[in-house]
Amino acid sequence: MEYWLLLLAFYLSVLTYYLGALIYSLPIPWRGLKRWGPVLIYDGAASALLVFSFTLIVLGVQHFYTVLGGSWDYFYTWVEDRIATLISYQMLISMISSVASGLPGFASIWWALNPLLSMVSYAIMALTTTLSLGLVVQRYYVRLLALGVALYAVPFRMARSAGAGLMAFSIVFYLGLPLLPVFVDTMGQPVQAYPGIGEAASIGVAFVEGLVTARDGTPIAYGQLRVYLEGSPVAAYPTDASGRFDAGAPDKGLPSKREFNVMLEYAGLELWLSPNPVVPDRDYEPSTAPDANYHLELRANDIASCPQPLAPVALTSPYTLLSSNITHSGNRVEVDLELDVREAGQLVISVPSWLQASISIDGTPASGVAQTWSWRGVGGTVYRFDIGPGGHTIRASYMVVDEPGLPDLETAPYLESLTGTGSLASIIEEVSRLVFTWIVLPSTYLFILTLVTYSLASSLGGRGRIPIPWVG
Repeated sequence: MEYWLLLLAFYLSVLTYYLGALIYSLPIPWRGLKRWGPVLIYDGAASALLVFSFTLIVLGVQHFYTVLGGSWDYFYTWVEDRIATLISYQMLISMISSVASGLPGFASIWWALNPLLSMVSYAIMALTTTLSLGLVVQRYYVRLLALGVALYAVPFRMARSAGAGLMAFSIVFYLGLPLLPVFVDTMGQPVQAYPGIGEAASIGVAFVEGLVTARDGTPIAYGQLRVYLEGSPVAAYPTDASGRFDAGAPDKGLPSKREFNVMLEYAGLELWLSPNPVVPDRDYEPSTAPDANYHLELRANDIASCPQPLAPVALTSPYTLLSSNITHSGNRVEVDLELDVREAGQLVISVPSWLQASISIDGTPASGVAQTWSWRGVGGTVYRFDIGPGGHTIRASYMVVDEPGLPDLETAPYLESLTGTGSLASIIEEVSRLVFTWIVLPSTYLFILTLVTYSLASSLGGRGRIPIPWVG
């Protein structure tokens, strides 16, 4: 194709040259017409010189491309990575919007999500356009250069501006476009691409509220939940005084398409909760809470009862809870448990420092190994008693002797593990930074290349026809 374009350019340059010679030699005393002669002769010679120098020009462009250190492979990788990151954000935001659409307060969430989704879409469109432009320039710049030479050679400068502009465009963008990543990373702080968000669509997001209880149904108050997905921690939520946890909208959540595990940290103990694993399709129930779509019941089966906050009664061996009775009298609380223990193990009773406890097993005051514990800013004592298989009656009596303390619990939203940011506001800030770095700066660089192209086209004579008066 380039050969035929250059051949056409050569024929046009010859035609232009001979037209100039013909006009120059005409015995017509018309000065305006005669002035075309030298111009056409010059244009024909210049066009022919471009045709004969075409290979040299291409080799020169390749040499400068090497000197400048550009890399089309890096350019494509850079753009494609950012498009993939933005698509992941787009899927994540759409997923959050879809999940939150049934919540009463969805309108207040949508005002932030809708512009965010539009910004991401515009960023994807801009980067896709830049990628397409790069493909055209890299693959067809020689052909575009040859077409520019052919247009440049059209007689009477009728297509000279288009030819000069096309030649300048192919040269400037072939040399400059691969340097776009260098410009963006130099002028703007590089944006971290969070690998986790690429899996957002397959993992899913669900806004959940729930309850954590012991085996007898008493709430696990002021516990620390840790959520694990395929062995990696993805979220952490505290329970309140009623044993409830909040993984609701707009910035918390739990997985919705994959099973996961939940561990309870409590008064120095670490226990896996049931169901284990949690299967969203099976274990999520509809919720009426204003900021959640689902309800999840979790149970610490190893804890038989939790009559007071941070005072669990647990067993290390399999057992059946036959009965549980808790009585309150002033500042005293008593719990009576009937257990059927299937294997020998240990009875573990934790007592925080603001409680005083007396423990009996089968009607006999119990004495076991006592060990102090310190957990998240609170402390206490844990008692361990050996217990054999069979039926047992456990009585624990607690008396408040000091002001209760609360543990220092933490919240690590599930969305944070997907996006690398901590809240919806952080996601908005991050996407805004992405838009600036991946739209504003690339657009600025393309504008600079366009100005350079215009300047080079002007230098090549692409300012249109030279006005020559037709009146002598």
